[in-house]
Amino acid sequence: MKPDAIGDLSFDGEMLSTCLWYPRTQDPDRTLDHPVRVEVDLICVRAARPIRIEYDFDRNGYVITAPFLPAGHNDDHDCEFIWAEVSFVAGDRDFTQSKTP
Repeated sequence: MKPDAIGDLSFDGEMLSTCLWYPRTQDPDRTLDHPVRVEVDLICVRAARPIRIEYDFDRNGYVITAPFLPAGHNDDHDCEFIWAEVSFVAGDRDFTQSKTP
């Protein structure tokens, strides 16, 4: 089955893929079709917060953030979420069996 492609977005029937093309480039025209981060949300009976994924060039890896309610708020209808880092994945190019968890 040949993947369907929309710009840099492709789908092979199971996996949705995209590339973050040179996300440090500050060009508004370029970012219209080349995102600097990806947001993933789950629509299912199982409740889950969305996550955002972007690359941190200072730390050389992917940062995953998730939304949290500000302190003192218990209802997401009256405030903006605060996106905070929940995970960091090293972006090493040297993937070997010895580095797998």
